[in-house]
Amino acid sequence: MHIDEGSGEEHTHRSEEEADVKRERDDLQGSSREGIFATIALKSATGQAQLPPWRTEPEIGPARQEQLTRCLATTPDITRGIYPFKGMKLSRADVEWLLAERENGRGPGARSDEQQQNRQGLDLRGADLRYEDLHALPLTRLRGSLTRAEWDEATEEQRAAAAVLLPGAELSEAHLEEAELIGAHLEKASLHEAHLKEAYLSEAHLEKADLSEVHLQGATLRWTHLEQAYLSGGHLEKADLSGARLDKVYLSEAHLEEGYLSGAYLEKADLSGAHLENTLLYKTHLERTFLYKAHLGGPDSAGRILRKRS
Repeated sequence: MHIDEGSGEEHTHRSEEEADVKRERDDLQGSSREGIFATIALKSATGQAQLPPWRTEPEIGPARQEQLTRCLATTPDITRGIYPFKGMKLSRADVEWLLAERENGRGPGARSDEQQQNRQGLDLRGADLRYEDLHALPLTRLRGSLTRAEWDEATEEQRAAAAVLLPGAELSEAHLEEAELIGAHLEKASLHEAHLKEAYLSEAHLEKADLSEVHLQGATLRWTHLEQAYLSGGHLEKADLSGARLDKVYLSEAHLEEGYLSGAYLEKADLSGAHLENTLLYKTHLERTFLYKAHLGGPDSAGRILRKRS
């Protein structure tokens, strides 16, 4: 196996690519922030300043509310691939209304305050949210896939039917803690500074996604597809990335302390300045991985494992 700590020319090329990604992300964030400020001004002018800051869209009309209410009454059926919003195109305004209904105790499953703390999140299994702007939304414990136990018992068709569609979605700063996103589609999605602590993302598709400075502490990403994803500065402490596809991924300055990368594929990945203290790298594929100034110390040193392989 060849482990390459990188040439100056290759590093310059990577730096230019990272700069391009950052510029694109900043342009998107600028547009999003302008929309937020404009909405806040509108709310103040119309006496709606008491609404939560994530309510940025005009409320959906009565007909759409009635349609979504009927969908909410749907009883999920894994065997038949039936879910409240399966195959339905939803907008940010739709999701905001659904979240507000739950917060106001009018949605299905409304319980006491103590029970609400532990209840499941919004059920968006099979919904179509491709390219939607969902930044900063409170989507904790989102149901965007089958659970691990259900996944293990399901057929490929049943798994696919339950997976939420989020390719190209804007999810920067969204709260997705403990979300169920096993096998979900998030290709090229923006998850900059998103909160995904202890989320379930095994076998999900995050190819070319922007996960810079993301919070994925303790998350499960076993066999997840992260090829060419941008994870610079991300927090993945104690995350499980066993068997994950991380080919050509950008993990510079990322935090992977005490994580699990057993059997993961990191060919041509950029881990310059990454923190890998006490990270398990058993049978990890590190061909031509860029490890310039990576932190490899600790009792179960990743550096010791790498030295044995060199």
